[in-house]
Amino acid sequence: MSDHSRRRPVRPKGAAPPTARAPRPPVHPPPPRTAGGDDTAVEKRILFAGVAVTAILLFLAILFALALPGRRVANQGVGPGHGQASAAAGTGQMRGAGAVGNDNDTAERGNGALPHADERDRQGSALGGQDSATTSSQANTDQDGEASAPLRPAEDQQPINPAPAGERADNSAPPVEPRDDQNEATDVPSFQTLTPPPAPANRVPINKYLSARSAKRKKDVLAAGGGDGETEAAVKDALEWLKRNQQKDGSWSLRGPYGDGASATSENLIAATSMAMLAFLAAGNTPAQGEFKTVVRRGISALVKSQDKPGAFGHLAGIGHTQCYGQAQATIVVCELYGMTQSPSFRRVAQHAVDFTVQAQSPQGGWRYTPCSDSDTSVTGWYVMALQSAMMAELKVPTGTLEGIARYLDAATVNDGSRYGYMAGNAAASPSMTAEGLLCRQYLGWHRNDQRLLDGIAYLQANPMTASSWNVYYWYYATQVLHNMGGAAWSHWNDTMKPLLLDHQEKEGTEQGSWSPKRDVYGRPGGRLYVTCLCTWMLETYYRYLPIYSRHVY
Repeated sequence: MSDHSRRRPVRPKGAAPPTARAPRPPVHPPPPRTAGGDDTAVEKRILFAGVAVTAILLFLAILFALALPGRRVANQGVGPGHGQASAAAGTGQMRGAGAVGNDNDTAERGNGALPHADERDRQGSALGGQDSATTSSQANTDQDGEASAPLRPAEDQQPINPAPAGERADNSAPPVEPRDDQNEATDVPSFQTLTPPPAPANRVPINKYLSARSAKRKKDVLAAGGGDGETEAAVKDALEWLKRNQQKDGSWSLRGPYGDGASATSENLIAATSMAMLAFLAAGNTPAQGEFKTVVRRGISALVKSQDKPGAFGHLAGIGHTQCYGQAQATIVVCELYGMTQSPSFRRVAQHAVDFTVQAQSPQGGWRYTPCSDSDTSVTGWYVMALQSAMMAELKVPTGTLEGIARYLDAATVNDGSRYGYMAGNAAASPSMTAEGLLCRQYLGWHRNDQRLLDGIAYLQANPMTASSWNVYYWYYATQVLHNMGGAAWSHWNDTMKPLLLDHQEKEGTEQGSWSPKRDVYGRPGGRLYVTCLCTWMLETYYRYLPIYSRHVY
């Protein structure tokens, strides 16, 4: 701005001078505050309130952190307590894999309808080691707080294993991969976790079922159950054969590299790996102990790496309808491994698999080829064993899931519970499905002296093991049922089983320790590894699980 513009304006001549402004009153500072004044009291109250709010928020944060693990478990896809898939939890696709074997007895397949059972099971449910082994499984599971992808029933379904003789297999589309949007959070109904009650006088506590595998008890239990040095030598040879045929990545194959592998359409790495692993675990091996600990460490690494967020073992998925069997078998593996080791890394993997199993249960109460679709006794039996293994390891299993299983068995029963068919409404019972159904009933709490169970045992005894008619699937389930019963029924069965299996095991050559599949009814689709694993499990029966009625036996 120029000097000229800063000059005062010139007052015209004759104009009155401007009126002077009144002076402003002086501004005085506020009076000093005193120590006991009102403002000081207000400040103290504000400060106290702030401290109190901070303490409350800190307390709530601690509670939230403690409750977060439980919320994550609930978000892993556990379905309604009664086992039915709700609309909120009804999307997704199982991507596991499985085994073969069903039944060779002629039976017509039911239409899948679920009639109301005439009689509900009135018996109470009694479903009910330790290294610190760790693996890389933590790196292969989901991040904290992520909800697992829910399941979606497929429009089509495809059989997983050969249907029983005389039954026609379904045709269906291959499994559908989950979509990315299936990871969105959904409202999952809450459920009541089953805490196994104290075992009745006639039953062993469920968390003790795996204890016979320990070196301290194995020798005594082996002798008491009817095993001996010959059976143990046969088991050792079988495990050596499995070790020789483990693949570089730690998995096993149903097709080879051994002779007489499964047919091309039956290949299933999840099932093969799980069946082999179960044989090693039953003999007391873990990733940290046992003669075959390195084999187990490599095998569980391959299996765990294949598990996806919802708990399905999908990376090593099989072809066609064999998926759900392998999913159940892999669940048994991780549950038993956690029960034997109590390793936190295995607990997370195992609980994920159990949650997946619960969510995949069909409205009928069982399981079949696709999640949440329908049910058959063959697939259901494997999942019941998976849940039993979970409870042996004291993992979380909803009570409603077990109630749903009993509801399905009521619908699949023949002769008021002493025999079972392949599906609900199937009028024809068979030894294989009866053995599987009776084992489920034993796990669900039937008393040893239940007349329906005794009648079913008589039916199994009328269909003994014979060298002229091999069906290791039936033999395996019947062996477990009769071992649980003990007494004369088990002794008679064992006197037949032991020499038959020992006599037919390969004694020399590259296949030494295995069993030929050529004579078995499902040897062609299952192959040598399938037959070998089930024969090995039977020879490990003496200590694999304590018989549930063992207080009556030894």
